[in-house]
Amino acid sequence: MQVQAMADDPSCSADELGMVIGQDTALTARLLKLVNSAFFGFNARVETVSRAVTLAGMDQLRTLALAVSAVEVFKDLPPEKVSMVSFWSHSVFCGLVARELAAACRVLHAERLFVAGLLHDIGRLLIYVRLPEESAEIHRRFGAGGSTLSQVERDVLGFDHAEAGATLLARWKLPPALQGAVAHHHHPQLAGASGLEAALVQIADGVTHALEQGSDAPGSFYDPYGALLRPSDTGLAPDAARGVSADAFAITGLDRRQLPAAVCRASERFDDVLDLLYPATAIL
Repeated sequence: MQVQAMADDPSCSADELGMVIGQDTALTARLLKLVNSAFFGFNARVETVSRAVTLAGMDQLRTLALAVSAVEVFKDLPPEKVSMVSFWSHSVFCGLVARELAAACRVLHAERLFVAGLLHDIGRLLIYVRLPEESAEIHRRFGAGGSTLSQVERDVLGFDHAEAGATLLARWKLPPALQGAVAHHHHPQLAGASGLEAALVQIADGVTHALEQGSDAPGSFYDPYGALLRPSDTGLAPDAARGVSADAFAITGLDRRQLPAAVCRASERFDDVLDLLYPATAIL
């Protein structure tokens, strides 16, 4: 939240922001690793946070600091409640696809769509933590089939994980566009000013779910989707976006022919970004 406030201050310099982030050595290390990874693709190595701010921009570093911090908040969630490997694998890949699609739409600061995709399901973790008994009932009913997860959540709780996630982001004082993207990623036509962000997240989420459900090859921790996410794979199943509403494509101006390239570019960065946000050591 301190980084958020400083990034919103036009008088704040890169050096000042770097000094604040530098007080957290773990955050500094992970941010610098991410900036030096294929996520950005800078030619020269970046050694300081202030240099990273200068090269990547204040907004991009703010979103990356947010991504790292959000993962930290829920890092100790008991594994019997939810598979954190599956959760963050899905979330990271969704964020990467959303970022690529945002770039295809010429959205300014496309990195913010990475954070929107990364956090689109954060409300699920909040429900696991705060409402464990209701969470168990939700998964019992959802496992029986016949309804979407959001529908079951509304039946049990009166709200769903998208609303819970947006409320958490509002409590964290994060940008309204990010809140709206999370709140309405299932119904981007209702998102108002955040409609483009919500639509991009819905498309990325739908493609990621389709890849997860369509992969028969067992994947490793760093390739949980199997061969479908190989960079050399240039094709997607015709129904890869079957869960995406027509509204989402209309809002973004994208079409399904643009999805394979976005998926391939996201897969090239997936290992690096997942390892930095949710290291393999977290499950050892």
